[in-house]
Amino acid sequence: MVDIKIPEQTLVDVDKLHVDGDNPNRMDDIQHKRLKTSIMTYGFIVPIITNKDLLIADGEQRWTVAKSLNMTQVPVIRLPVEDVDRRLLRQVLNKLRGEHDLTADALEFEKIIEAGRTDDLKHLLDLNDNKLEKYLQELKETKLEPQGLPDLKDAKILNLYAGIGGNRKFWGELDITAVEYNKEIASCYQEFYPTDTVIVEDAHTYLEKHFSEYDFIWTSPPCPTHSRIRKNLGVNAGIHKPIYPDLKLYEEILFLEGYFEGKYVVENVISWYNPLIEPQERGRHYFWANFNISEIDLPPIRTHVGFSIDIEKHAKDFQIDLEKIPKIKDYPREKILSNCVHPLLGEHILKCAYTGQKAEKINS
Repeated sequence: MVDIKIPEQTLVDVDKLHVDGDNPNRMDDIQHKRLKTSIMTYGFIVPIITNKDLLIADGEQRWTVAKSLNMTQVPVIRLPVEDVDRRLLRQVLNKLRGEHDLTADALEFEKIIEAGRTDDLKHLLDLNDNKLEKYLQELKETKLEPQGLPDLKDAKILNLYAGIGGNRKFWGELDITAVEYNKEIASCYQEFYPTDTVIVEDAHTYLEKHFSEYDFIWTSPPCPTHSRIRKNLGVNAGIHKPIYPDLKLYEEILFLEGYFEGKYVVENVISWYNPLIEPQERGRHYFWANFNISEIDLPPIRTHVGFSIDIEKHAKDFQIDLEKIPKIKDYPREKILSNCVHPLLGEHILKCAYTGQKAEKINS
């Protein structure tokens, strides 16, 4: 067992404390006002930390508030360290505070409001009605909550080119077989969805051999050769060379339309050419299906920086544990994430398959 020191705190005269003027942590007037309000409401509950010379390492803003409130003494933890350790400690305490999880924030706001403490929330955070309503709306948009599916416990579902399973996130514990050719990505999928059957194999070949064993099939053939971004920003800029569009996409559409008796959906990106078979366009995707996919309003995913994505924010928006996504040579995590269909859209499409209308024949 590690012996961890628990330093004592003592009351020290406010005027005996001092600062070096180098603190990189700044507060604006609004933040300062909120800190002052919290201290007035709950008391001076977090001690100031100093070195042996009472030079502040953490708590300069609290000390400033204490002086503005005419406090004569404040609780202090006085560490027997030199100035360089004080600066190191300040860096640690300023920076290692974790990240603010907006989903958890939304849940906490809801619990406070449900308890009848809305006025306290507004007072402590200096929020008027409009600011609170706007903030709650922003928080609501970050939450992904399953909307519920019909009873599909007897349905056998095939998820081809499964990736890490963004489309499958809200399908629940159904009878699902996932096919993914990359072993590391397949292993990640299995960790996310341990009750699914995961097969490491070529999905195109697997579909032809096993399609009749399933009731619902979702297939997402590789999209780069069809992508507008690759052609317009890659080929035209000389980054990529022109290549043939991979017509396995249309092979699978026609194969399923001609031979499969269950429900199916084929997903791909919006192409740089006019599609050879008319799709249903939803969001940034084309879908070919034998049922109608109704429109859906999705929470905004505010993660794109230019034509790249901020993978940390993207993973948070999709509620995916980024640390579990493998780092694969020549297969960046950005690509793995961008290949994910929005989880709410994936759920919506499965629901449409069993509650919506039948689509017109695709080649009519």
